[in-house]
Amino acid sequence: GIKDLVGNTAADVSSVTDASSVAFDKTAPTISPVSIASNNSDNTLAKIGDIITLTFTSNESISTPTVTILGSSASITGGPTSWSATYTTQSGDADGLVAFTISGISDPSGNTAGNVTATTDTTSVTFDEIAPVLDTVSIASSNTDTTKAVPGDVITLAFASSEDIEVPTVTIQGNSVTPTGGPSSWTANYTAQAGDTEGTVTFNISGIVDMAGNTASDVTSITTGSNVTFDETPPTISPVSIASNNADPSKSKVGDKITVSFTSNESIATPTATISGSAATVLGGPTAWTAEYTMGSGDPEGTVTFNITLIEDLAGNTASDVSSVT
Repeated sequence: GIKDLVGNTAADVSSVTDASSVAFDKTAPTISPVSIASNNSDNTLAKIGDIITLTFTSNESISTPTVTILGSSASITGGPTSWSATYTTQSGDADGLVAFTISGISDPSGNTAGNVTATTDTTSVTFDEIAPVLDTVSIASSNTDTTKAVPGDVITLAFASSEDIEVPTVTIQGNSVTPTGGPSSWTANYTAQAGDTEGTVTFNISGIVDMAGNTASDVTSITTGSNVTFDETPPTISPVSIASNNADPSKSKVGDKITVSFTSNESIATPTATISGSAATVLGGPTAWTAEYTMGSGDPEGTVTFNITLIEDLAGNTASDVSSVT
């Protein structure tokens, strides 16, 4: 219907002469895939200073969106369809699953998409800025008295961490031992040796690192129970004396009571004693002792003999029998 004023007609026009065009787009862009990872040795974990990278792809060109990671603005690179957003974790960031938001998603026509807050491939990163804690640390010996140890006793250090940790380094009495168990409950065993330092058994737990890489200070003391004391020295008995209740304490007759008095340099279990070859009654302790015996008609005449045996300290070290005064 193109006609001039005289009545001449022209063909219909359906194309431009200058290569211009207009495209109609009513479809909002989509973002997929979306993935998140950390540069930590375990890319699902992050500690302070780790870089978290969010990668995402749009199905069409979009304007540079806005991205937050852990509530803070991320640095965005890439485009117009392949993007990455990075954020370096800081002290004070919220512990736990790392949250993110991709917003301001708009194609060139101005169609906008809703915010994106989840990955499409199940990836996730957990932020952890808290160093592990050894909640319970205890030590015990295989000795009858678990607070004592002599050469050959097994000393067991048991400890539990507040979270999973890597295998730590442990020394007991200055010797390296390999801990077993984990990832949160551990034991380390050491067999006490002759020549180990006497006294309270020392230990050191170091290299306490959680799975995110947070480190804790070395641990050198227990949190529960009692320490173990290493003792490899047998007890000694001195002084040792003998006397009778006779008017002359160096003499005795039938019916007189003989008393052997002796002192140990440390606490000992009740020893056994004989006087004139017969069992004596042992009294006192744990360091000051007496052994008593009433002389009978069948006892041999002469110097009264005695013997103190089973002299053992509380750790189990034994001393030789004592059969003479000091």
